Amino acid sequence: MNLSNATAAVCALALLSGQSSAAPDLTDAPVASLLQNAGEFTGCKWERVTGARFSISSFACDTEHGGVRLIADNAAPGFWLVGSDGSKRLAIRFFAKAAKAPISAILPNVRAASVGPQTHTCILTYSPSDSAAQPGTKRYVLQPHGVALKAWEKAQDRGDAVDEPCGRLGVAMVGDRYFEVMPGHPGIV
Repeated sequence: MNLSNATAAVCALALLSGQSSAAPDLTDAPVASLLQNAGEFTGCKWERVTGARFSISSFACDTEHGGVRLIADNAAPGFWLVGSDGSKRLAIRFFAKAAKAPISAILPNVRAASVGPQTHTCILTYSPSDSAAQPGTKRYVLQPHGVALKAWEKAQDRGDAVDEPCGRLGVAMVGDRYFEVMPGHPGIV
């Protein structure tokens, strides 16, 4: 299993727990998931991965089942997906903003972290379909705006293989990337 496929298998199924403290309690059990006993994850252990401020529950799979797991990275800050071959891919990244600021306040930092051919046009746009996946949340995608958006939509309609217009954190032909304010933490996206 490569890291692209593993991201869907491990990260999309993980549930963020809004645990925030200077010294997280490592004895806490992982947040329950309906998928933790699914047959597709035989050979994977459902566990809690803890960073300095946040914990996440996810699968850690043995080498026969992809050999992927999440690790915390407080420098990013966020969580990396690590393969059995040592390859790493940033799976979850946190951005800070003032608690009362709109989500768009992170846009300069997101653009700096996600260089693409149209990044300068990219904005955070509310995504009803991604928000429906997690009731009670508002999820946003980083997508081009104006003429750049029209060009992106035409490329999608044609099925053209094109560069991600907003870089690796933006919209893509394959895969979901979204931004949301952390529940209980209005200053973290």
